[in-house]
Amino acid sequence: EVAADGVRVAVVAPGLIDNGHLPDSQKQWMAERVPSGRLGRPEEVADAVCFLCSDLATYCSGTVLTVAGGWRWSEDRSYHADALMRGGEG
Repeated sequence: EVAADGVRVAVVAPGLIDNGHLPDSQKQWMAERVPSGRLGRPEEVADAVCFLCSDLATYCSGTVLTVAGGWRWSEDRSYHADALMRGGEG
């Protein structure tokens, strides 16, 4: 409804991002679930934000830009996986 006024609305949806404070075992567990085989970097999320704020994205509105290396929450939210992260049997 505000696109005609030149207002763009977009969302950046980060996936599993290495924040620099994760234990190695957690980083490995997370990276094994990402199709690209690694965690994202904060800089990669920032690059997506910069793109959406730039003139290169003037026709991008009403969109969600996923920065997740191919990983999706909906495909890895099993109780078993969550229990394993907590150290349980699932």
